[in-house]
Amino acid sequence: DLTVRFAALANHYNFEPCFARPATGHDKGGVEARGKGVRWQQLVPIPAGDSLEDISRALQARLDADAVEKRDVSGRTVLEAFAEEKEYMQPLPGTPFNPAKVKLVPVSRRALVHTEGCHYSVWCSWAGLTVTAYLGVNEVRLVGPDLDKDVIHPRGGFGRKVVDYRHYLPELARKPQALRQVADELLPRLHEAYARAWRCLIDLHGPRQAARIFAQVMKATVADGESAVARRLEMALATGEPIQLAVHPPPPPAQTMSEAALPPGLRDISVATASAADFDALLRGAA
Repeated sequence: DLTVRFAALANHYNFEPCFARPATGHDKGGVEARGKGVRWQQLVPIPAGDSLEDISRALQARLDADAVEKRDVSGRTVLEAFAEEKEYMQPLPGTPFNPAKVKLVPVSRRALVHTEGCHYSVWCSWAGLTVTAYLGVNEVRLVGPDLDKDVIHPRGGFGRKVVDYRHYLPELARKPQALRQVADELLPRLHEAYARAWRCLIDLHGPRQAARIFAQVMKATVADGESAVARRLEMALATGEPIQLAVHPPPPPAQTMSEAALPPGLRDISVATASAADFDALLRGAA
């Protein structure tokens, strides 16, 4: 019996699964022997690394090097032999297969998704909706109504909670003291200018008032984006401009209307600009 994801794999790449009989090694002796050879050549001693990705990259690099250097009895390299065989293979689909387990999961009022025993945060605007979860070995991808805002978390263990407080910026902008409580977890995920601005505000105003001002920074981030606000923070820190003013710059001046766009009757009218000296003359007359 095929598992659901293996059946999906076979359908995606259009092949028919064919299995050997259990406990009957001679059904697939060539495969067993080749697998043993690869294990002795590439996996002894057992590879070690900081992550599975690092180990996989190192193994792939060794195999690629062997494919270029090693030759068979006829003098062909592995790459040359593969190039000949590739002509007889069907082309791969345009989209690679995603082996992750797919589930529809509800989002709680607190913008949390509970799946496989772990809670994961999503954008607070998704609260109360149903999203699609792609559960991989190392990560979980959550897809909601905003197709350009997928949420990706590292896979969490049973009973754990994996939260990215960037998902709650609209709420934190309204609740300064909640922002103060989660600042240590939020700031490392933002541009480093945010952490510098936070430390500067604490030094100047103390934690409680700093949180009130920093909530305005979060409000600007929701409206204008992290990159734009980070540039304003860096400028404010460099020039000494108050941070609450820097993150909410004044709107650009209104464009003046060209003379050609004015009605003909208004084009020749000129209004002189007043000056402070005019008011001084009025005051002297009143005296």
